[in-house]
Amino acid sequence: MEDKKEEKKTVSENAKKGFEKAKGFCADTVKKAKEDKGFLKKIIGYVVGAVVVICLVVFLLGAMGPKGMAKKYMKAYEKLDSKTIVKMMYKDQAEDYEEMLEKSFEYLEDEDFKVKEWKVTDVSEVKGNKLEKIQDKFDDDYDVKITKVTKVKVKVKQKVGDETDTEKEELYFGKIKGKWYLLGY
Repeated sequence: MEDKKEEKKTVSENAKKGFEKAKGFCADTVKKAKEDKGFLKKIIGYVVGAVVVICLVVFLLGAMGPKGMAKKYMKAYEKLDSKTIVKMMYKDQAEDYEEMLEKSFEYLEDEDFKVKEWKVTDVSEVKGNKLEKIQDKFDDDYDVKITKVTKVKVKVKQKVGDETDTEKEELYFGKIKGKWYLLGY
């Protein structure tokens, strides 16, 4: 019991010493910033640089993952932009789908198609037999190894002509050589 009290006392004293050091460092930094305008500019530069780096990391990791890819896909789908969707596919796969996708989107344009709203509802990693089937198919068709597959579910409310319908779409994204690609929908 005495050991715990002594340990708590030591921890408390160390925390106080650490707080005093931090307080002193902050006070010295503020004093130096007031006296030396060049130092203040350096601090502002470092802070701005850190914010830019953090924003870049968040953008690259967030936008380039399966959920970000699904959002990019849906924005292109809303505009019936087949070129953007084809660019999201692996190069050999894109050649197979490009013409079919363009014709499908031309048909939808003629039918007064419009996406009313959409929402990503689920993101899950594909595992087991389903993963193996996708990997085998891609290896057979395009001679490329997919290391990871993710399924993104999207709820889409769309209008074709006079009819409005809500559908659930499943988009599949695969990681090939460290980069995410649209595998199918």
